[in-house]
Amino acid sequence: MGSPSRFSPAVQLGKSVKAFAAKPLGRIAVLAFITLCMAGAAIYLGYLIAIPVFLVTGVAFPIYLGWTRARTLFLVGLAAILVGAPIVTAGTVSLLQTPSAAANGVVFSPHSYSPLGNATVHPYTSSGAANFTFVVDVNPALLPNGSQAKVLWVNFFLSTCPNAETNNSSSCGRVGAYPFHFQNLSYNSSVARELTFHQTIGGVNVWWWTIGISYLNATGNLTWTYLSPGTGYTTVEGPVTGDFLSIFELILPAIYFTVFVYLGLIFFLAVLIYLFLVSRRQRRAGGAPAVSPPAGAPTGPGSTAAPGAPTKSPTTGAPSRPELACPSCGAVVYAGETRCWKCGTPLTPVSNPAPEDQPLPSGKP
Repeated sequence: MGSPSRFSPAVQLGKSVKAFAAKPLGRIAVLAFITLCMAGAAIYLGYLIAIPVFLVTGVAFPIYLGWTRARTLFLVGLAAILVGAPIVTAGTVSLLQTPSAAANGVVFSPHSYSPLGNATVHPYTSSGAANFTFVVDVNPALLPNGSQAKVLWVNFFLSTCPNAETNNSSSCGRVGAYPFHFQNLSYNSSVARELTFHQTIGGVNVWWWTIGISYLNATGNLTWTYLSPGTGYTTVEGPVTGDFLSIFELILPAIYFTVFVYLGLIFFLAVLIYLFLVSRRQRRAGGAPAVSPPAGAPTGPGSTAAPGAPTKSPTTGAPSRPELACPSCGAVVYAGETRCWKCGTPLTPVSNPAPEDQPLPSGKP
């Protein structure tokens, strides 16, 4: 068994962290740590992962440091959200301006490749209005077995709403709620070839696009298949029109809303639950512990105790009843309770012995 000295550095480290966190510079460092952990998780891991990260760093860690006051915990969370949202926005803009990988469509068995492949857009970013080129490879031979190996039509969709394939998509609101561009091309061939679409767009926006091809399936019905970039949408992200600052200003309100809804509400709910549990524990223990006055301090109005004179700490009443078992159900009942918390049976008070300094009935010491 190792000597106790092997474990002392960890204890000293914990004390030093708490001591540092009690200083103004330490408070700033802790708040920065909480903010960066929350923002980094939201940018690179997603908001669902950022929720537990924020709860651990923003609630559990401050409580460990001794920041147990309700106002302190609420201010920590509010400050982390207000400062963290712009950081999340900056990271999101950087990711938006990173070109998406070439997209492909659905692969139909027994083929190994999709009839739609290598879909890209050039250029990917532009600070103003520009002409963008959208390219995709179409191969009718890779359509499902039994269907007619011929592509009839090709449709191109470009909008500022993810997953929009019409100008009145139900997932994007009402008609005309977002910019939308559409092109149709008659293919009517079984020969593989590369298709190119050109579209001039401008303004400040993040765009999404997709391409769909139609064919006759094994039962002779007209069927459509679209790009499948693996993002949960049938649309590919990009291009991005506008510089970094303009895109930042565009999405900042949405990021604030998302951070408050996904992270803020759960954070503040967790703080409320913690405060409720602390209050419940204090009530079951008979209330908050009394604080004794400093040694040598006067114990009442008009007291003239000399400095350094020995004094006794005032009592707050009779000592509370010790823990006991309920006579009906056997549940352990905390001190100060008059009824069993489990079955409601009234409890008989336990008589307390007289204090040692109580005078005898004869008045003799």
